[in-house]
Amino acid sequence: VRIMRKRLVRKTFDMIQDISESENKE
Repeated sequence: VRIMRKRLVRKTFDMIQDISESENKE
């Protein structure tokens, strides 16, 4: 469960970073 949670957090963080970069570029 801990590993899954870590993976989920990492995926969410990656998505947020991607969105942040996209907004920054615009």
